[in-house]
Amino acid sequence: MTQSPKRIPKRILVIASRFPLASETFVRTKCAALVALGHDVEILSLSAGDDAEEDFDRAAQLRARTRVAGIHTPLLQRLVRLPPRVLRLAQTSPRAALGVLSLRGGWRAYSGQLAAIGAVLGAPRAFDLVCAEFGPAGAIACDMRRAGLFDAPIVTAFYGYDVTRALRTQPHIYDTLFREGELFLPNSQHLARLLIEHGAPSARVVVHRLGIDLARFPEVTTTRPLGPTRALAVGRFVEKKGFGNLLLALAAARSRTDCVLRLVGDGPLAPELRSAVRTLKLENRVEFAGWRTHSEVAHDMAHADFVAVPSVVARDGDVEGVPLVAIEAMATGLPVLASRHGGLPELIEDGTHGVLCDEGDVPALAEGLVALSDPTRRELFRRHSRARIVADYDANALAHRLVELGCGVA
Repeated sequence: MTQSPKRIPKRILVIASRFPLASETFVRTKCAALVALGHDVEILSLSAGDDAEEDFDRAAQLRARTRVAGIHTPLLQRLVRLPPRVLRLAQTSPRAALGVLSLRGGWRAYSGQLAAIGAVLGAPRAFDLVCAEFGPAGAIACDMRRAGLFDAPIVTAFYGYDVTRALRTQPHIYDTLFREGELFLPNSQHLARLLIEHGAPSARVVVHRLGIDLARFPEVTTTRPLGPTRALAVGRFVEKKGFGNLLLALAAARSRTDCVLRLVGDGPLAPELRSAVRTLKLENRVEFAGWRTHSEVAHDMAHADFVAVPSVVARDGDVEGVPLVAIEAMATGLPVLASRHGGLPELIEDGTHGVLCDEGDVPALAEGLVALSDPTRRELFRRHSRARIVADYDANALAHRLVELGCGVA
């Protein structure tokens, strides 16, 4: 039998605005999957993250692989350190030393940001691939390459706000990235269309889904305990998550369902949501669980009956790509109650994986809560949900595809 050719490990630089972040598990999962495939992964965090770490981070030694540039430290501090940083860089690469000061680098050059990056990377590095997480990191990667800090293809992943809100407020923010970047990987067709509409070359736009570690979200097959129907909603308490509408729907449906809701997360709208629970007299129906780790969310899903993702377009234009919680829920076999928002209709087929309703349609959300209170209907959805995720959202398979795509454009 012919053996498949051995994969050659690649040297990969991942650039993130902040790393690690508890709210960006998908970036950490991607890095861990690349490590698991045998690649030599380094992570450049432009500013410090929040030190989020779980077992999978430790297994991949992500903390040891991370260098923090601190490009947003006070300007005076960066300027004081600029001359010695440039001198050290000049010892290994005069071209890069001049590059981090070049006027072509604009603000990032004369504010000392590029020199700060050069200081943590050291001499210009030979990478096979540079993966920028979110559009702004891709724009900075172009500045870095132009300065001579590396010479490798740049693949930029887009996830949501970096397309919707960013391009609404700054329509030309990615003009240089669109000219110089090799590949643009939005996580949904919805984001892909927006990128192309704003000037991204269509031939270089490829939809690349969010991946999850299927081992961390196994299918739940245990018998459901007695008690009320348990809905779970997870995310930052911000406008685009639509949690206020979910509370209104629960109040509207309370006479027709025994559903209780566990809200996992926190954020600026927390006082407003807590006030709504009191006003709607839902104290015995809604639990605020606070922030939970990725592993704890997996545990919550194992004890839930369905997940609610009632996303809406925020007033500032912020839109979801494909919320990770919906993917994780379906991996466990949970049906999803979601709005027709962003990339969610690309993930969830109404009547197959759960219930879809129009954005902001509270009566439809209420009907969805009632429908998913029926265990027979939930069981029909369960059989399809896990299969959908295994086929298209496995982190290891997507990491392999990422390297093939990125190195294929070199």
